[in-house]
Amino acid sequence: VAYTIWKCNHNADKNIIILGQDQQLYFKQVSAIVEELGYESPEVVHYAFVMLVEGKMSTRQGTVVLLEDFMGEAVIKADKAIIEREKLSDIERAKKVAYSAVKYSMEKISTERNVIFDWEQALNFEGDTAPYLLYSYARINSILSKCEYINEKEINCALLDHSTEIELISSLYDFPKTVQKAKLEYSPHVITHYAFDLAKKFSMFYHECSVLNTENVALTKARVKLIKCVKQVMENAFNILGLQLVEHM
Repeated sequence: VAYTIWKCNHNADKNIIILGQDQQLYFKQVSAIVEELGYESPEVVHYAFVMLVEGKMSTRQGTVVLLEDFMGEAVIKADKAIIEREKLSDIERAKKVAYSAVKYSMEKISTERNVIFDWEQALNFEGDTAPYLLYSYARINSILSKCEYINEKEINCALLDHSTEIELISSLYDFPKTVQKAKLEYSPHVITHYAFDLAKKFSMFYHECSVLNTENVALTKARVKLIKCVKQVMENAFNILGLQLVEHM
């Protein structure tokens, strides 16, 4: 009650509280008290349970996992995955991948569904995971690192007429309304789904359209501009989701 009143006194545009599905009665009780005291009750977003593959965590059964230990284990596993791929350890990068993987695994599930956290799936570099998105972002960086300076005024976007290019452009166009939808519905999974779809479309483009090895210099410039736009939108989506950028993978 005191916390809610404290929030009300800060005159924010919105007062939102995040609670578990099992705290619905608790919220109704707090709301009744707060409104009786003359304050506006906060908007509530109820989340389902976060469970491990082994089952629901329980204080009584001693199966609660401390966040500090959980994240530490995530870093160890992420670094192991990096070693398997690149034959070297990189703890700082592993920390970024691990924290992003944990966040993304929870954010991609709609609020009414239980989150079943699976280490193997969360740290997989294929599929709907943070490592896959970060890898796509790093791939764009790799291409751009090989590009020379391009004068933006010389770019002819009309040359981007391949089906995968059109798909990418269409997806970029959809980003603002996707963010708006997530905002209005308090649903971060709307943005995770968008980011994964954008990464898949970039992958299709990457495999079907060469950026640097074209015979048409004007087309190369247009494609460089296109992937720069994809990179920017990925950065924006990652920032909203709390994912940490990894420059190379």
